[in-house]
Amino acid sequence: MICGADGWVAVETYGCAKYSFLKTFLELPNGIPSHDTFTRVFAQINPQQFESCFINWMKSITKMTNGEVVAIDGKNLRGSYDKSWQKIAQRQQYVCPVCGESLLNDEELHLHHKKLKSQGGGDNYGNLQLVHLYCLDSNTFWNNL
Repeated sequence: MICGADGWVAVETYGCAKYSFLKTFLELPNGIPSHDTFTRVFAQINPQQFESCFINWMKSITKMTNGEVVAIDGKNLRGSYDKSWQKIAQRQQYVCPVCGESLLNDEELHLHHKKLKSQGGGDNYGNLQLVHLYCLDSNTFWNNL
């Protein structure tokens, strides 16, 4: 599943919680689909065709990024892609300090300085924090500096 969801009810719940964000790039004239709708739609997907499409998509991504790692499921934070980010996430108990949501929800992350470098902050471990990239765009983030 996606974003730590373990079923279609959780996917619907996630969609409702992220509705404002999702509607910035999705047309949702009837709101977030219900868990029953997700169930019906995904039940129609042929697993072999999906696998073939997914493999072809991954091949195209590999060509576009010259083989660079592309995180599609958040496991790079849980794994060993960048140990310093993992250490910071552990210190934060895997919670974004801006929105209070899990860092493992597959949203893009940003390594941010608690005290900005322009204000004398450094690159030391204690001055770094992980935040969701979308949180950087929020008024809550900038008002709490």
